[in-house]
Amino acid sequence: MAGNFHLEGDGCVPALFHFMWSKNHAKKSCPLVYIPDTIVYKYRQPAYWFFSSKDPAGGIKMKNKCNLGNVKVEESLCNKHANSNNEVVAYYISSEISPMNGLQTTIEHFDTNGLRDFLYSREKENNGVLQRFIDSKGTGNTVFRVIWSPNIFHAERRVNVLDISDRKHSMHQRVVTFEGHEFHSETTTVTDTSLGSQMQVGHPARHTR
Repeated sequence: MAGNFHLEGDGCVPALFHFMWSKNHAKKSCPLVYIPDTIVYKYRQPAYWFFSSKDPAGGIKMKNKCNLGNVKVEESLCNKHANSNNEVVAYYISSEISPMNGLQTTIEHFDTNGLRDFLYSREKENNGVLQRFIDSKGTGNTVFRVIWSPNIFHAERRVNVLDISDRKHSMHQRVVTFEGHEFHSETTTVTDTSLGSQMQVGHPARHTR
């Protein structure tokens, strides 16, 4: 099942999506895990497109290679929910190793025009993940950062201090969390201990064994 995909490592780990999609002994992908549209880039090209089935029992799916064109990606990611109150449609996460600074992970958010520029005009210098932006439940953009193995689970949560719908501020100021200066966001305690239990001994852990 592993092939050339490795879960070990820090930063952006695209192989995690492949493992969640891959079939177990019952010929099913990892159950009860939901992901937004996720396009994995390898060698500067879109290589895989993962998404969650609308059927709760359907698990994680992968689109056919013929759907990996820029037009299909643009049409899908720019199709925001009608009730959304902001212009953010997607973000791109990538990691690279610098001789001077070691592992560097970057995240870049896009509105519709920014996504089009990324898809059609820019070189993709590093392997990474392009993912649909999902609005947070509160007014501020919320991001979790997780260290996970079958034996360890540690989660941090940062919430942007600005209302994501307040366009008096730049999009970057309204969405930045871990990747920005500390004054842009606040750290909040992750108190849901069941989340750690589910990750360590639940479906994801069992699926990757």
